[in-house]
Amino acid sequence: MPIRNQVIGSRLKSKSSDESLMALTQKGDYGAFDELYERYHRPLFYFFCRMLSNDREKCEDFLQDIFMKLIERPEMYDPSRLFRPWIYSVAHNMVKNEYKKLEVRKVMLKGADTSKVAINGKQVDEKTDEEFFREKLFDCLEKFDPDNKAAFLMKYHDGFSIEEIAQTLNIKEGTVKSKLFYTKQELAGLLREFNPKK
Repeated sequence: MPIRNQVIGSRLKSKSSDESLMALTQKGDYGAFDELYERYHRPLFYFFCRMLSNDREKCEDFLQDIFMKLIERPEMYDPSRLFRPWIYSVAHNMVKNEYKKLEVRKVMLKGADTSKVAINGKQVDEKTDEEFFREKLFDCLEKFDPDNKAAFLMKYHDGFSIEEIAQTLNIKEGTVKSKLFYTKQELAGLLREFNPKK
């Protein structure tokens, strides 16, 4: 009987909105926090990986930091905002601060210029076209500023709406559309080898 109640409880909890779980977390409900962690630890980890050049150790530190902030200072969440754009805006700001602190952008640009020049035929044959394209795409994304890169990844990798991206980056929806258009145009040029018809 207790096991059945636990199963029913977990089903009910998983149907709760992120916002209601965060409201419970603000009242000290650690079960609600655990549910938010389960929903968001993987997506946020991969967001950090994509934004921080797959430095897994740093990404794990960032993931721990963001959830520590959430549990230690739940009042920083603004209940008038949707949780998903809000938590991603916190993550995005952490990344931007890291870029500023370590001047990562300069390092990434230098690294991106030479990273794939010396690929021999054997290495290319070992990779599928899709893997090679994906690798090249992420190399190209390193050339963009953090906001353009984040907007592109949120839209086309994470499935965010324009409105959610605007809330996350704290910019207007029109600006999001412009950033996406610019990034897609630039990427089309950088990746034209994958579309020989054009």
